[in-house]
Amino acid sequence: MTRDLTKRTVRVALLVNDTPVPSVVESHGDYLQIYTAHLKDSLASYPDHALRETIGDLVVDGYDVVRGEYPPENRLIRGEKRGDGGEDSDRWVYDCVMMTGSASSAYQPLPWITKLVGFIRDLVTDERKSEIKIIGICFGMQILALALGSNVVPNPAGWELGVYDVQLTECGKEWLGRIVSEGGSSETVLLEEGKAIEAVDSQEVIRKEQNLLSIQQVHRDHVTSLPQDTHLVGSTPKCPIQGFIRYYPTSSQDNLHRPIRILALQGHPEFIPDIVNKIIDVRSASGVLDVPTTEEARRRAGKEMVGGRGVLRRKVLDGQDKEGLDGLEGRGVVGWAVLKVLLQ
Repeated sequence: MTRDLTKRTVRVALLVNDTPVPSVVESHGDYLQIYTAHLKDSLASYPDHALRETIGDLVVDGYDVVRGEYPPENRLIRGEKRGDGGEDSDRWVYDCVMMTGSASSAYQPLPWITKLVGFIRDLVTDERKSEIKIIGICFGMQILALALGSNVVPNPAGWELGVYDVQLTECGKEWLGRIVSEGGSSETVLLEEGKAIEAVDSQEVIRKEQNLLSIQQVHRDHVTSLPQDTHLVGSTPKCPIQGFIRYYPTSSQDNLHRPIRILALQGHPEFIPDIVNKIIDVRSASGVLDVPTTEEARRRAGKEMVGGRGVLRRKVLDGQDKEGLDGLEGRGVVGWAVLKVLLQ
């Protein structure tokens, strides 16, 4: 097969920090499958059509760090060459290292967690690896915080389970503001699991400055302080640090166009309600969640999916419970923000 040399291959090294509960694996696959689907869904509906067309392939390689698997050093240093002959010997490194969530706590003194924190700290500080973007989701964000000198502890406010509205900062609004249809119908568009992704042309959308982002949450621990040289993207009443960004050093003050080195998010853009409900089932049955926490989690996790993968139109009706109404914005808005970091 002839390769289109005019198109770029985007490569992600996914550090897999856990295995989903069996019911999730049965219905949705393991974390490599879930994250790959999320990234490819996001690329398929990415609103910048011209940029989307420059991507020939999106490759996600999984590394089970619990078992000690990590990307080869020569795939992290720009200019390194594999040197094993054949077509696969062409010079390339990963565009991004991305970390999944985990049922483990980032502060646990487990050998694999200690090694992971050290690996990420080295990735951040080694100038030879400075072109590698780093993205951390939930537990992955907490590992990033530890690698950058912050602390992670159990949250005295308790669990966040299900859809929560994140109050965005100015920085958060620049990267995670909602995208809505320009003109078009005002009726609410609900996304059903398995529904085909809508292709979106950049000429048909505009970015509106909004204060809130609705996203699925599954965490009991939290980051206690913003790491040095990072920018807060948003907060909830229970969890003040919902994510942070570190830009590449530059003299530009235009944050929207400054390249991002690190993107960390406490919420789960890759999760859908069925995944979260299955996690709630297991943790409730095992006694990890008490009855009130379980009931609140089910109420939030079951929110309608509005504004998800490629679905841009929405209408919040007066008198409805607006909190979390937009459900899976993580599958659209946040997915596009992740892709924007990857494609910079």
